[in-house]
Amino acid sequence: MPDILSIASAMESFKTITEIVRGIKQAAKSLEDAQINYQIAELTNALADLKLALADVKEENITLREEINSLKKSRDLRSLLTIKDNVYLPVSGEIDDYGKGPWCTNCYDSNSILVTLHHKSSIVVGDYMSNKFECPKCKSSTSAQKNKRC
Repeated sequence: MPDILSIASAMESFKTITEIVRGIKQAAKSLEDAQINYQIAELTNALADLKLALADVKEENITLREEINSLKKSRDLRSLLTIKDNVYLPVSGEIDDYGKGPWCTNCYDSNSILVTLHHKSSIVVGDYMSNKFECPKCKSSTSAQKNKRC
């Protein structure tokens, strides 16, 4: 995968070549040699094609770098999560920019987005409490965080 500096260097080379071609074309006009003019026109077209191809490569390079950064961020975020009772929770405490959760497993596993679940109800049975949560995005619901009641 070419890097941005290589592409920029190629674009600069293209600019220099284009200027040279223009100079040759001006000189050829004074000679009025049809064959030279034809070859210069062909060279100019080839250079234009090169410039378009390099622009496409540059755009693809930027897109791929953004994808790589997104995947790295997702991988880093996954390492901060744990699944407990059908919800994602932070491994410890809180995750910067995301809070304490709980988050929807469906939304994160399918779309790599953390959606905070909404608390709907609690059921108390003996010394245990079960909380029911619902995802505001995908509408899935789950019973989670069975904690010993204090």
